[in-house]
Amino acid sequence: MKMRTVLSGAVVAALATLGLTPSVGRAADPVMVFQVQPVGKTLADVRVITEKFGGKDALAKINDGITEKLGEKGLGGLDLTRPIVGYVVNATDAENVGGIAIVPISGEKEFLDLLKRTEIDAEAVKDAKGLYALEMPEGVNGEEKPIRLRFVGTNAYIGVNVDDAEMATDKLVAPEKVAFPAENALLAVRTYAQRAPKDAAAKNQEQLKKAAEMIDGLPLPEQVKEAYGAVMKLTTRMSEQIAKEADISDIRVNLDPKSYDLVIDTVIKALPGTTLAKDIADRKPTTNRFAGMLTPDTVFGFATKLPLFTPEIRKLVAEGLKEGKKSQEDKIPEPAKAIADAAFAGLLRTVESGSFDLAFAVTGPNKDDAYGVNLGVSFEDPSAVEKEFRAALKGLPDGVQGFVKLDAAKVGEVSIHTINVGGFVPPNGQKILGDKAVVAIAFAPKGLYVSVASDAVAQVKLALAAKPAAAPVLKVVTNGKRMTDLIELSGQPIPEESAAMFDKEDKQTTAMAVSIEGGDVLTMRYTIRLTPFFLVGAAKAK
Repeated sequence: MKMRTVLSGAVVAALATLGLTPSVGRAADPVMVFQVQPVGKTLADVRVITEKFGGKDALAKINDGITEKLGEKGLGGLDLTRPIVGYVVNATDAENVGGIAIVPISGEKEFLDLLKRTEIDAEAVKDAKGLYALEMPEGVNGEEKPIRLRFVGTNAYIGVNVDDAEMATDKLVAPEKVAFPAENALLAVRTYAQRAPKDAAAKNQEQLKKAAEMIDGLPLPEQVKEAYGAVMKLTTRMSEQIAKEADISDIRVNLDPKSYDLVIDTVIKALPGTTLAKDIADRKPTTNRFAGMLTPDTVFGFATKLPLFTPEIRKLVAEGLKEGKKSQEDKIPEPAKAIADAAFAGLLRTVESGSFDLAFAVTGPNKDDAYGVNLGVSFEDPSAVEKEFRAALKGLPDGVQGFVKLDAAKVGEVSIHTINVGGFVPPNGQKILGDKAVVAIAFAPKGLYVSVASDAVAQVKLALAAKPAAAPVLKVVTNGKRMTDLIELSGQPIPEESAAMFDKEDKQTTAMAVSIEGGDVLTMRYTIRLTPFFLVGAAKAK
């Protein structure tokens, strides 16, 4: 893989493995900077996690591996107490982006010796005093500019895909202009929007234009292309607004020391008094109509809100639905077409409303020692669908009518209809759903509710009674022990390595969450639970 390709896609992540202090000089303030926590802290965290999930033997392997690779001197040559910082060169030019990492060292000689122990060759560059060329062991330079090294005080500046001129002492940026003194994240990246070159916005618009032209060349229906074009125009406007009105934006990658969750925060701070600042301050907390469906007995489930916050996005989704309906029309049996047409019209109304919540949950075991499946989805006025549904059920043969019960229960003005399906479920399915499984359906003014369980009516009643509540944009929950039990009931064997990822405790955890919050800044947070991956890694290492 070429170095430019790596840097263009994720320059900061590529530089994060390298790595701060006194003064250099007169260089312009960079547009994008980054900081990685001290190597000593990272190594300590790795050892704690390794011992927790793999035991003392796994920890011994880590320590022995470092000694085997680097010798008794280990990481000698690095200052393990100071963070690694750096900055991006040509940050707004995807074709020529590069980076310079500022690595804290204990001494030049010791650092060069460390490079040698890691099989990285450092050779003095001819006619460039104090500049070294680094040759990586696997020759990752390719056709790109070579990797350069220069020592300044107790720092080693390492440049990737940068011109030698950028490595001149008077061009290097001082660490104090790059560092985040109060930051303790694993990795922090900051972009100063107002430092960007004046032509950066124009270049960005050109890239968006090329993306739009690429879509225009695809064999898509004209309505979809038109809707996509509207979304691209929206993206362009938003990009222009951020370029003009944003102050700084941060990306922070961290590991929660208690839960071992990976947490990635994107934070945007607007210039005071701007429209962007007002929009961020006015952003209301995210809610979900079906948040209450993720109950304590949920084995696996999720609740989410689709991003339909602009007319352009709603139009794109609506056109996609229309094309989907057109492609499936011939496959829908005649008795179901009236229901399908009413459902499609309702989906379009729901998309146009701009509020589309969705929740899905597998729950159990219940009092019948069985599990259930529950679904809640936003739906604007499903009365037409219910009308066609009633007509379809009444038209069923007499032998089937006994399994159907219209208006089996009510919550306020909302009817719950049931279909007894337990006797039709295959043996393996009956082990999970039980032989008393019922399909319960409710058409509420703003939502459609479906449950398949022996206590399906009770599940739908609970869902109907739940009020819209504050919730992340996306939340996924799991119960490892109950998931294992459920899989075993299905008769499917669980491979030993896969079994390691399931918690042994009967405890529900959040496997993933995405949230967006306004206020003084806009914060978008992505959280993913890493414990299952650590458990699998420990199992493989044994």
